[in-house]
Amino acid sequence: MTVLHPHRISRRTGTTSGSSSTRPAKTKQPYYLHDEDGAPLAFGGLYGWWKDPELPDDHPEKWRWTNTVLTTTASDAWGTCTTDLRSSCRPDMLADWLNPGITDPKDVRGMVAAMPEPHLVPRPVGKTVGNVRNNGPQLVEPVEF
Repeated sequence: MTVLHPHRISRRTGTTSGSSSTRPAKTKQPYYLHDEDGAPLAFGGLYGWWKDPELPDDHPEKWRWTNTVLTTTASDAWGTCTTDLRSSCRPDMLADWLNPGITDPKDVRGMVAAMPEPHLVPRPVGKTVGNVRNNGPQLVEPVEF
Protein backbone atom coordinates (compact mmCIF):
# COMPACT_ATOMS: atom_id res chain seq x y z
CA MET A 1 0.00 0.00 0.00
CA THR A 2 1.25 3.48 -0.82
CA VAL A 3 0.25 6.33 1.45
CA LEU A 4 0.32 9.65 -0.38
CA HIS A 5 0.40 12.97 1.43
CA PRO A 6 -0.37 11.57 4.90
CA HIS A 7 -1.02 15.09 6.17
CA ARG A 8 -3.93 15.43 3.71
CA ILE A 9 -5.30 11.90 3.76
CA SER A 10 -7.36 10.69 6.67
CA ARG A 11 -8.59 7.26 7.56
CA ARG A 12 -12.25 6.67 8.16
CA THR A 13 -14.56 3.76 8.52
CA GLY A 14 -17.88 3.25 6.87
CA THR A 15 -20.47 1.22 8.66
CA THR A 16 -23.16 -0.88 7.14
CA SER A 17 -25.20 -3.88 8.09
CA GLY A 18 -23.98 -5.74 5.01
CA SER A 19 -22.49 -5.49 1.56
CA SER A 20 -23.69 -6.48 -1.89
CA SER A 21 -21.40 -8.27 -4.28
CA THR A 22 -21.65 -10.32 -7.44
CA ARG A 23 -20.03 -13.55 -8.55
CA PRO A 24 -18.04 -13.17 -11.80
CA ALA A 25 -19.77 -15.42 -14.36
CA LYS A 26 -21.87 -15.23 -17.51
CA THR A 27 -24.98 -14.78 -15.39
CA LYS A 28 -24.19 -12.75 -12.34
CA GLN A 29 -25.85 -13.62 -9.06
CA PRO A 30 -25.79 -10.77 -6.52
CA TYR A 31 -25.16 -11.65 -2.88
CA TYR A 32 -25.78 -9.76 0.31
CA LEU A 33 -22.79 -10.33 2.58
CA HIS A 34 -23.56 -9.78 6.24
CA ASP A 35 -22.19 -10.50 9.67
CA GLU A 36 -23.36 -13.86 10.95
CA ASP A 37 -24.69 -12.18 14.12
CA GLY A 38 -26.23 -9.21 12.30
CA ALA A 39 -23.70 -6.77 13.81
CA PRO A 40 -22.85 -3.62 11.81
CA LEU A 41 -19.75 -3.86 9.65
CA ALA A 42 -16.95 -1.28 9.63
CA PHE A 43 -14.77 -0.97 6.53
CA GLY A 44 -11.41 0.75 6.29
CA GLY A 45 -11.12 3.66 3.90
CA LEU A 46 -9.18 6.77 3.00
CA TYR A 47 -10.26 10.24 2.04
CA GLY A 48 -8.45 13.36 0.99
CA TRP A 49 -9.04 16.99 0.02
CA TRP A 50 -7.30 18.51 -2.99
CA LYS A 51 -7.47 21.73 -4.98
CA ASP A 52 -8.79 21.49 -8.52
CA PRO A 53 -6.03 23.21 -10.54
CA GLU A 54 -8.49 24.04 -13.34
CA LEU A 55 -10.63 26.31 -11.10
CA PRO A 56 -9.78 29.79 -9.79
CA ASP A 57 -8.95 30.11 -6.09
CA ASP A 58 -12.25 31.83 -5.26
CA HIS A 59 -14.42 29.21 -7.00
CA PRO A 60 -16.87 27.51 -4.55
CA GLU A 61 -15.91 24.05 -5.90
CA LYS A 62 -12.13 24.64 -5.83
CA TRP A 63 -11.65 22.03 -3.08
CA ARG A 64 -12.50 18.45 -4.04
CA TRP A 65 -13.11 15.55 -1.70
CA THR A 66 -12.24 12.03 -2.85
CA ASN A 67 -12.52 8.75 -0.99
CA THR A 68 -12.03 5.04 -1.36
CA VAL A 69 -12.80 1.85 0.53
CA LEU A 70 -9.79 -0.42 1.04
CA THR A 71 -10.15 -3.84 -0.54
CA THR A 72 -8.12 -7.01 -0.57
CA THR A 73 -8.12 -10.12 -2.73
CA ALA A 74 -10.91 -12.49 -1.78
CA SER A 75 -9.80 -15.81 -0.35
CA ASP A 76 -10.85 -19.13 -1.86
CA ALA A 77 -13.86 -19.13 0.47
CA TRP A 78 -15.07 -15.82 -1.01
CA GLY A 79 -13.80 -16.15 -4.56
CA THR A 80 -17.12 -17.56 -5.73
CA CYS A 81 -19.04 -14.48 -4.52
CA THR A 82 -16.66 -11.61 -5.18
CA THR A 83 -13.28 -10.85 -6.72
CA ASP A 84 -12.42 -8.26 -4.09
CA LEU A 85 -13.28 -8.05 -0.44
CA ARG A 86 -13.66 -4.90 1.62
CA SER A 87 -11.10 -4.63 4.41
CA SER A 88 -12.98 -4.77 7.67
CA CYS A 89 -12.14 -3.16 10.99
CA ARG A 90 -12.79 -5.07 14.18
CA PRO A 91 -14.24 -2.98 17.03
CA ASP A 92 -10.91 -3.10 18.90
CA MET A 93 -9.17 -1.52 15.86
CA LEU A 94 -11.47 1.48 15.44
CA ALA A 95 -9.75 3.86 17.89
CA ASP A 96 -6.38 3.52 16.13
CA TRP A 97 -7.94 3.56 12.65
CA LEU A 98 -9.76 6.84 13.39
CA ASN A 99 -6.77 8.44 15.18
CA PRO A 100 -5.63 11.36 12.95
CA GLY A 101 -2.27 11.38 14.76
CA ILE A 102 -1.21 8.07 13.20
CA THR A 103 0.31 9.17 9.89
CA ASP A 104 3.59 7.29 9.62
CA PRO A 105 3.29 5.06 6.50
CA LYS A 106 4.86 2.11 8.36
CA ASP A 107 2.22 2.35 11.12
CA VAL A 108 -0.61 2.70 8.60
CA ARG A 109 0.66 -0.31 6.60
CA GLY A 110 0.73 -2.30 9.83
CA MET A 111 -2.86 -1.36 10.59
CA VAL A 112 -3.97 -2.39 7.10
CA ALA A 113 -2.05 -5.68 7.36
CA ALA A 114 -3.76 -6.40 10.71
CA MET A 115 -7.24 -6.17 9.22
CA PRO A 116 -8.71 -9.66 9.39
CA GLU A 117 -10.67 -11.40 6.69
CA PRO A 118 -14.28 -10.82 7.63
CA HIS A 119 -16.47 -13.77 8.56
CA LEU A 120 -19.49 -12.88 6.48
CA VAL A 121 -22.50 -14.92 5.46
CA PRO A 122 -23.46 -14.73 1.75
CA ARG A 123 -27.16 -14.59 0.91
CA PRO A 124 -28.35 -14.61 -2.72
CA VAL A 125 -30.55 -11.60 -3.49
CA GLY A 126 -32.51 -10.37 -6.51
CA LYS A 127 -30.86 -8.66 -9.45
CA THR A 128 -32.69 -5.39 -8.77
CA VAL A 129 -29.95 -4.61 -6.23
CA GLY A 130 -27.66 -3.90 -9.20
CA ASN A 131 -29.57 -0.78 -10.30
CA VAL A 132 -28.74 2.42 -8.39
CA ARG A 133 -32.29 3.70 -8.94
CA ASN A 134 -33.63 0.94 -6.69
CA ASN A 135 -33.61 1.46 -2.95
CA GLY A 136 -35.15 -0.18 0.09
CA PRO A 137 -34.87 -3.10 2.47
CA GLN A 138 -36.47 -5.47 -0.07
CA LEU A 139 -33.21 -5.42 -2.04
CA VAL A 140 -31.51 -7.68 0.51
CA GLU A 141 -34.35 -10.17 0.87
CA PRO A 142 -33.17 -13.71 0.06
CA VAL A 143 -34.07 -15.31 -3.27
CA GLU A 144 -33.98 -18.91 -4.44
CA PHE A 145 -31.83 -19.76 -7.43
